[in-house]
Amino acid sequence: MQLLEIKEIKAGDITLYIKLSIRAMIEYENLSGGSINEMKTTENTIQFIYSTSKAGAKAKGIEFPYTYDSFIDMLDELDYTRIIHDFLDILYNKAEQKKTTTQK
Repeated sequence: MQLLEIKEIKAGDITLYIKLSIRAMIEYENLSGGSINEMKTTENTIQFIYSTSKAGAKAKGIEFPYTYDSFIDMLDELDYTRIIHDFLDILYNKAEQKKTTTQK
């Protein structure tokens, strides 16, 4: 999992900074009512993206202007499938695996 470093996801004019932190995990568990190890639904994935984006903005020292509901509204206005795909690539380290594979 490559979320300990701040990663970026760009969608339109918006950049989400993604970072896993204790705060992000606690916020996710409060939002979802479950454990960080139990992400099974689209809603859980969005809650995790929200929590790690909020933590990433805090780590960058920038404002995170979204409530959970306004974050969902923002995603609906963008290419949310690309955002989810990019997030899962970061989560499962696929971008780094591709770089390693192409450098050989």
